[in-house]
Amino acid sequence: MVLKIEVMGKFKGKSNDIHPFSHLAPLPGIQYHSSEDFIYFESTKVAYSQLWEALEDDSISIIGVHGMCGCGKTTLVTEVGKEAEKLKMFDK
Repeated sequence: MVLKIEVMGKFKGKSNDIHPFSHLAPLPGIQYHSSEDFIYFESTKVAYSQLWEALEDDSISIIGVHGMCGCGKTTLVTEVGKEAEKLKMFDK
């Protein structure tokens, strides 16, 4: 144990000399995760229009999407996000 402390003492203060050898990768955009073959069912069209109306309403500050697992919530929001990005609705 004493030997370990002595060895660690030699390196104390030298960590500032180490230069980083990596960098953070940029986050992927919406298009990375989206499905290219998104199928609009009737229920999806209704949810899409409701979500879009909520986005356009300036009095709404938070939008929640809920439903069973695997019903397409993330895909729906991603598709709406892609459309909003095309129309430049929001600042980055």
